[in-house]
Amino acid sequence: MFTGDEEFGDNRNELLLTYGFEPVYRAASLRVGARFLGRYYATIDGDFGERSLHEVGWFADFAAGRLRPGLHLRFPIDEDYFRQNHRFILGLHIQVVLSPER
Repeated sequence: MFTGDEEFGDNRNELLLTYGFEPVYRAASLRVGARFLGRYYATIDGDFGERSLHEVGWFADFAAGRLRPGLHLRFPIDEDYFRQNHRFILGLHIQVVLSPER
């Protein structure tokens, strides 16, 4: 990901690695789950705690044909940028199912 600005001479690219897990309850037309998400900045200096950000949250969506509209709520658990600037993230999402699940 490009993070710099050529005008100010800060021409940088960052490599972020995303990891996590999400237990999910699945029914015919509903999915509800929890999520743990981490982002690791691989191209900056520092120990693991300084180079990573973590969130926990919940999500739900339902089937409407090939579309799955849903809602997610996430909370940062680190004392870094997200926690200082955002208490939570509430979002709407929509997924498009390309092939039916079996």
